[in-house]
This record gives sequence, structure tokens and C-alpha cells, in this order.
Amino acid sequence: RDLRHRRVAPRDSRRPHASALGFFLLAGAGLAVGSLNIAKEACQGLALIAAVSGLVVMFFGWKGLAWSWPAILFLIFMFPLPYTFEQNLAFKLRRIATVAANFIMQLFGQPSYIAGSGTVITVGDVKLDVQHACSGLTMLLTFVALSAAYAATVTRPWTDRLLILIMSVPIAVACNVIRIVVTGHVYVWGFKKFGDLIVHDLAGWLMMPLALAMIWAMLKLIDWVAVVPIRTRKEEFMKQNLIKDAYIRVRSTKTTEPIAPHLRPPHSSVGAPAGNGAK
Repeated sequence: RDLRHRRVAPRDSRRPHASALGFFLLAGAGLAVGSLNIAKEACQGLALIAAVSGLVVMFFGWKGLAWSWPAILFLIFMFPLPYTFEQNLAFKLRRIATVAANFIMQLFGQPSYIAGSGTVITVGDVKLDVQHACSGLTMLLTFVALSAAYAATVTRPWTDRLLILIMSVPIAVACNVIRIVVTGHVYVWGFKKFGDLIVHDLAGWLMMPLALAMIWAMLKLIDWVAVVPIRTRKEEFMKQNLIKDAYIRVRSTKTTEPIAPHLRPPHSSVGAPAGNGAK
């Protein structure tokens, strides 16, 4: 969770921790490797994360790092991917989006096929070229970062939060495919200017709300299918059932015995001890 929902922050130590030196050495090594133009942006990003971790350890110790690691790790979304990895990932996303969009358009009765470099959808005289800007990589990274922030702050079981992170990738890809399919149909129907408006302007605005709506629908489906047991505190239980503390007796074995008559199950032999009945 984020720092506001975690336990109280540890106090600063009286003297700096020597173990922080390892983080600073790691940060210096990252900057040295980045200066050789070897994954420069990634090395600089990791160096910054190592330096921030070292500052936390130096002033607050390892307990401070255990308290603040989610916020520090979230800094990784600030830095771009290595160039070669980004280009390869973008091309893979283009291929996936092209194949999926072509399949869906064929399901809707369009005589579409893939031609050219494998990223061009042809429907009659209309050619839809899924270029690098249309790969959905920017949408993917942005939505993964947003999903990670939501998973870290939402009050849900860890399985739901892990599912949010896992499903962020296919949901982002699905939104890009939906955009290509809608744009392709608009071009096929002859509305070229409206298609240009969808591709260049409305797509960037509508893809993120659509992805958030899919996450919301997924969580609602989980709440509907899976019944999570709720553990109620003693004070909340008494408030919900309008009973007083005198009607609840806690034994030394840490078992709770209902004393109030309206809490007893039918034909139950459990009752108040002799000479010490319910008030």
C-alpha cells in the first residue's frame, strides 16, 4: 500500500547506517554503465532508485526501507524503456493488434486481409497501417502504471490486487484493438475526416476511460462470483446488532459466548452460567 495507509513511519536513527553505502555504490555503478551508452536511460533510472533507497536506509534503517519500498519502486515508471527493447516490444504489439483487429473485422463481415509488412490491414481500397505510434505501447505503460498505483492503494485481498496488475496488459491491448476496429469501419463506410478525428484525437481520450471501465467491471464480477468472509470487530458487531458489552462474555480461552437471548440459536442449550445470568 502507499505510505498513507501503511503503519507509522519509523523514526530517524541517531547516526547514519553504514549499510547504505552499498546502495550508493550501486547507484554510481549504474551511472558509470549509462555513461558508456549501454541502456543509458534504464541505468540512470535504476541509479536514481538505488540512491533514494540508500538515503532511506541511511536515515531510517532497514525498517524505513521496508516501510517505503512501494513508493520507491513506483519510480521505475518514470523512465523510458531501453531503445532496442522498446522497438521490439512495439513491433510485437503492432503485430498482435493487426492480427486481432483483422480477425474481428472479418467477424463483422468485412473482406479484410493482412498485407505488406504484416501490419497493414486492407479492406477493398482502404489500407489501415498500424504504425509505431498506433502500437499501443504508450497506452500500455501508462495503464500498467495506473493499475500498479491502484493495486497498491485499494483495500482488497492480495489476490485481487495481483489480478489487477496481470490484467492491465491484456486490457490495454484490447483497448488498442477496439480503437483500430472502430477506425477501420469508419474508413470503410466513407467517413475519412471522421476517421482521422478518431485516430488522432478521440482515441487517446477514450482508450483510458474504456480501460478503467474494464477494470471496474472485472472487480464487480469478482465481487459477484467470489464471496469473501468479513471479519467484524467486537465494537462493530455490537453496534450492528444494537447490543451492549454486558451481553457479551469473553472466556479466558478467547472464545466468545453469546448471552443475549436474540443471539442464541434455536433449541440451544448454551446459556449464562448459573448465578451469573445475563443482565
